[in-house]
Amino acid sequence: MINAFDSEVAELVGVNSAVLFKNIEFWVEKNATNGQNEHDGRFWTYNSVKAFSEQFPYLTEKQIRSALKKLEDCGLVITGTYNELAYDRTKWYTLTEKGISLCRNENIHLPTGANQNDPQGEPIPDDYQMTTREPPKAPQDGIQESVDEVTAHLNEVTGKRFNPRKDSTRKPIAARLREGYSVRDCIAVIDCKVAQWSKDPRMRPYLRPETLFRASKFEGYLQESPVADMADCPF
Repeated sequence: MINAFDSEVAELVGVNSAVLFKNIEFWVEKNATNGQNEHDGRFWTYNSVKAFSEQFPYLTEKQIRSALKKLEDCGLVITGTYNELAYDRTKWYTLTEKGISLCRNENIHLPTGANQNDPQGEPIPDDYQMTTREPPKAPQDGIQESVDEVTAHLNEVTGKRFNPRKDSTRKPIAARLREGYSVRDCIAVIDCKVAQWSKDPRMRPYLRPETLFRASKFEGYLQESPVADMADCPF
């Protein structure tokens, strides 16, 4: 299995912390997409130092503790405790707004290493950038033009630069369009959540395709859209 890290993160906190940051980033985004492990308005992942050491055997437990502390000290992650049992000391992790902003950097290094699993034992799938230099191909069903339009609007009202050809952007939007929702529906949801979340520092990072177009939430977001006032949008 290949373990990835972002060179910009590594420059800030070192390679060990960057490897763990990539792990936390992946599972926070996956849980956000699936609507899992949501607490206090954020999506989280959890792991113990021992579990991290089993996933990354080339790092000692001391190195892992130091790397996780550096991520906290540099303001890239925060920790919480949401365990059902009081004696369970497993830490929960999520990204800060600063940490999420670094996730858009696609300059990824590729060290080889251990199998990388989540707390439930499900392996991390290979990231597209880990296996090929070729850009992902657009779907052949004619839906890419609509994905491009929705993404362009999202970028315009959030000031971000989501890539409509990247799976994390394209797949959730395309899935909703294939279910019969229109481009207008997608834009209505974007405008609704921008108006509601853009002034909230905790929610602003979730103005992204994985959250806005999540299958379990999209219809509910769409039903909220008529009451959103875009005059509240700061962009």
